[in-house]
Amino acid sequence: MAQDTQEKKNRILVIDDNQSALHLFSSLLEKLNCEAITTARGEEGVRIATEEFKKDTPFDLIITDIQMPDLDGTNVATKIRAEGFKGPIVVFTAYPTATMKNKSRSVGIDAYFSKTVLNKDLMSAILFQFCS
Repeated sequence: MAQDTQEKKNRILVIDDNQSALHLFSSLLEKLNCEAITTARGEEGVRIATEEFKKDTPFDLIITDIQMPDLDGTNVATKIRAEGFKGPIVVFTAYPTATMKNKSRSVGIDAYFSKTVLNKDLMSAILFQFCS
């Protein structure tokens, strides 16, 4: 029997209403040998995360924006946590504030970053911290 030597890819759900940001996240994650599943809507992200969790195939990491028109990132995290997801949830926002950072922590978000610092090295460090 041949041994499968292919390394398991981390599955990352990215939720952001900005198409450019979704493309950037997808590109960075692909370079880091991850499978990125993306959606531009918070409610859709909650649905996808919940379905995968209930199928016993939860995401290794969920990345969400804070400010989105249908459901903001803190509400996304609150709903996903209420469904029982225990994995890491990370926020990237274009408008970081101390107040929002504190609110994010209080609803179970594990890390909070400004989109201005998003690059391959940071994404690699996040994956190492939360997906190892």
